[in-house]
Amino acid sequence: MQRPAAIVTDARWLRALARAALVAALLALALFVGFGALGSEAGDPSLSEEARQFIGTSENPLHFRILASLDVVQYLGYAGLFSMFTLVLWRGAPVRAALVSTAVAGFLFAALGAYIWLVAGNDLAVRYAAARGSDRPAILSDYLVQWQVIQAHFQIAAVIAGIAELLIASAYRTVPGFPGWLALWIGGAGAYSLGERVVVAVWGHDVPFFPYDLAYILVGVVAMSFAVARVFWSAMNINDQRGGPAH
Repeated sequence: MQRPAAIVTDARWLRALARAALVAALLALALFVGFGALGSEAGDPSLSEEARQFIGTSENPLHFRILASLDVVQYLGYAGLFSMFTLVLWRGAPVRAALVSTAVAGFLFAALGAYIWLVAGNDLAVRYAAARGSDRPAILSDYLVQWQVIQAHFQIAAVIAGIAELLIASAYRTVPGFPGWLALWIGGAGAYSLGERVVVAVWGHDVPFFPYDLAYILVGVVAMSFAVARVFWSAMNINDQRGGPAH
């Protein structure tokens, strides 16, 4: 595979992007595994999933803090990855690079939402665990309102990131030597993310986690990030073997 020279001429940026993608992939995978291992639900089955998760959180505050902290770090990791994409696109596609850079702000906004979840959500969970039975419904109601605010942070970030992925795919689609399957993969992930946001806006609630979000997380986030890391690391190695410039 040839180095995508039309966009990147500095092997150090290739290496940085590959490492950022690897870190982001590992953080996303850690969060996914963490939710599977530490996530819990409790309470009346007639309650919403968010309410049952909150009640489960109040019974396992340490698990909650671990998961919320991972969520914050994951969003910061993807902010770093899209920063690298902005830099490597800048020379060959400056307009698209400028637009992709907005995803960095989007992920930082999502990290803020996750931090609110960590701090305020934990406070409500502790209060819920210590409250009398008659006081708990009010605390639960406060949490559900807070959760909608947190979700707004995540949804906005997902929209901006989806647009950025479509722009990245369009920039690399015609670059000689860049694998078309990866450009299609990145674009497909962005299209799904945007499509899901439309469904949420029209339908009024999230799509079912299984199988849609599960497949998206594993294929469109974790696996895709590993693929980006592999492709750009290979491009950097081929450039080094050919004695290409490392400006």
